[in-house]
Amino acid sequence: MRIYGRFEVKREVGGSPNNLEYEATDMLDGSAVTLLEWTPEPGALAAALTQLGEIGDGLTGVEAFSQGTSLYLAAVGVTAAAVALRQLRSSGLFLARWPGFDAPEVTIPLSTPINLANPYRPSTPAGEQAANSGQSNWGQAQPPADGGRTAAGRKRSPMLMWALIAAALIAVLLGAAAWVENQAEERQRAQAAKELELQDRLKRAEAQRHSEEVQAEQAKKDAKALADRLSQTETQRQREQAEAEAAKKEAAERQQAAEDRLRQTAAQRQRDAEQAQKEKEEQQKELDEARQHEKNLAEQKRQSDVARKDLEDRLRGTKTSFDERQNAIAATLSTQYHRIRLIYSCPGEINVAIHFQGLDQNWVTEGWWRLGPYQQKVADPAYSQNSIYYFYAKSPERIWQGHDSNAINLEVVENPFVHITGAIQGINRRVVKAFRQEFPNTYGEQTMQFPCSK
Repeated sequence: MRIYGRFEVKREVGGSPNNLEYEATDMLDGSAVTLLEWTPEPGALAAALTQLGEIGDGLTGVEAFSQGTSLYLAAVGVTAAAVALRQLRSSGLFLARWPGFDAPEVTIPLSTPINLANPYRPSTPAGEQAANSGQSNWGQAQPPADGGRTAAGRKRSPMLMWALIAAALIAVLLGAAAWVENQAEERQRAQAAKELELQDRLKRAEAQRHSEEVQAEQAKKDAKALADRLSQTETQRQREQAEAEAAKKEAAERQQAAEDRLRQTAAQRQRDAEQAQKEKEEQQKELDEARQHEKNLAEQKRQSDVARKDLEDRLRGTKTSFDERQNAIAATLSTQYHRIRLIYSCPGEINVAIHFQGLDQNWVTEGWWRLGPYQQKVADPAYSQNSIYYFYAKSPERIWQGHDSNAINLEVVENPFVHITGAIQGINRRVVKAFRQEFPNTYGEQTMQFPCSK
C-alpha cells in the first residue's frame, strides 16, 4: 500500500480506534520513516484540516499532510514523531490513544506491597483476597489494623512510594538517553568504516590507473621505434628507385596532378549542387511548418473564441435568470430586505465579490462589482432578508479578505459570475477567504466601507 503516492507501507505496527501507526519507506530517498494516521470524526474533518494548515509550518523534522478523510504525520525515527505528536495534540489534533507513544504505567517493586487505594493498609495476599472476595473497602481509608503505627509512619509511606516512582522514571530516562547515545556512536562507527573502505577503493583505482598509463606510454615508445625503422627502410628504397624513374615519375605526377584537379573540381560542383538542393528542401520544410503552425494557432484561437462565447452565454443566462428572480421576489416584499451600498475610499480600481442568501433562501456568490477611485455603488440585486453577508475584494495595491474564525472559503473566477450550486464556471478558478459582515436587522440600505487601511 502506498500513501500520498510517496510512502510505501511495510507493515502496521499498532493502533487504536481512528489511529494507526505504520513502518514505511520514503520512496524519494529510500529512508525508513514512522507514519502515524489519524481519522477525525466526519464533522470535525474541515476544522482539523484548517488547524493542520495553520500549525504545519511550525513543525520541524517531520512532514504533516492529509489524504482522503485522514491526517498523516511522517517522521524519521520515533523520537521526532513523539515530539511532533505532543505539539499536534496540544493543538487538538491526533487525539485518542497512541500505543507506543503514550506514557506507560510504571510499577515499582517494594519489599512491602502498597495498597494504592488505601496507603494505610498493606496489600492483602492472594489467599486472603480470595477469602475476602465478598468484602471490599476500595477507596476507603482505614486505620492500621494493629494500631501500632504512628501518624508520622503513615505519612512517610506515600512519600516513599512517590520517591521510588520518581527514581524509576529517572532511571528509565537515563537508560533511554544512553541508548540514543549508543545508537549515535554506532552510526558514527559505521560511517567511519564506510569512509575507510571508500578511501581504500580510491587508492586501488588510482594505482590501477597509474599502471595502465605506464603501459600505454611504453607501447607508444615501441610503436615510435618501429615506425622510425620502417621510415628509414622506405627512404632508402625510394632513393634507389628515384634515380631510375625520375623522368617517368615526373611525367606521371604532372598527369596525376591534372586529373586530381579535374576530379576535385567535379566533386566540388557536385557537393555545391547537393548543398543547394538540401538548403532548398530545408527552407521549403520550414515554410510548410510555419504555415501549419499558423493554421494550428488559428484553429486554437477559433476554438478558444467559441468556448469563451459559449461560457459567456451560459454565465449571461445564469445572471439574467438570477436577477429576474431576485427582482420579482423583491417586488412582493416592498422594501423589507437589505440592499448593500459599496463605498470605496482609495485610489485605483477595486473588484468586489459578495456571498449572501438570496430572497429565494439560496446562498449565492456573485462578482464582480467594479468601483473606480473614491466611488460608491449599490450592489444590485444582492438583496437578502438575512443580515449576514460575506465580502472579498481586491485592488492592484491590497486585498480585503477574512482572517478570523468567521472567515469562509469562496470559489471565484476572473470573469463576472453568479455561482449558486455545482462547479463554478469561468477562467482561473480558485478559492479565497471572505470576511463576515453582519448588518443591523432593520431592513433597508446598508453601507459597506472599503478603507485604504484594511
